[in-house]
Amino acid sequence: MASMVFGEGVVTPHGAFKDIKPLQEAFVYNELSHLPKDKLRDFMKGPECKYLVEEDIISADTLEKLASDEYQDKAEELVCCHMAKEVGDDRWDELVRHRAEERRLMNELIQTYGEAAKPYVAQYKENFVYNCVPKGYRAE
Repeated sequence: MASMVFGEGVVTPHGAFKDIKPLQEAFVYNELSHLPKDKLRDFMKGPECKYLVEEDIISADTLEKLASDEYQDKAEELVCCHMAKEVGDDRWDELVRHRAEERRLMNELIQTYGEAAKPYVAQYKENFVYNCVPKGYRAE
């Protein structure tokens, strides 16, 4: 089973991925999303970020989402959810049901594919995080 960096026929137990780029981008996004806000801001203004976009490792749209997530204040979301719960809003109950369903489905996916994925996680971190995100900007 061979793996070539950046999606040139990455082989898995289930065959080759059709498109490894979304997985690569997800790894990079995940790593950057764990940075403190000030470090993320510095990264997004720096040449390392420009390089990742120019090399098509992460898209401008994904960086825009990362920036909006960074500046979004979760406090408003938390208060709205708490208010909805306290007044018995049916949408709160629906949200809770959907999150429980999402968790159930994710657990099923992990049960189905987890063992097959384990050998590749470290390899993909190495290829997609350590080779793409400069050390000073890793969440380590």
